[in-house]
Amino acid sequence: WIPSSSDPEPWLQVDFRSLRPIVAIETRGNLNLKYKFTRTYGISYRQGGSQWTVVKHNGVRKVFQGNVKKDTPVTNYFNPWILARFLRLHPMQFNYNKCVRWEIYTCSNQPCE
Repeated sequence: WIPSSSDPEPWLQVDFRSLRPIVAIETRGNLNLKYKFTRTYGISYRQGGSQWTVVKHNGVRKVFQGNVKKDTPVTNYFNPWILARFLRLHPMQFNYNKCVRWEIYTCSNQPCE
């Protein structure tokens, strides 16, 4: 995913169509362009309705460490996991351009182990 360069605050969103426990996110950079990847990002989520929740740490928006190379995966775990229908990734710092490939890890059992 590469957002428009004219978008000052882009985000990438997924709709799971039902509530899912989100355990972790794995990111990578651009498959074809070796110097383009997201270094840090934020996460927000929604369970339903219109209210988005920003993932925080000690009351401040959590900054997740992203990639330092395009093909080396970086996995960030949610502890505790979050329950969401919609999930957004907000690129913050990047190398040359905001771009990301991601995998979202969920579990089928609750509580997640």
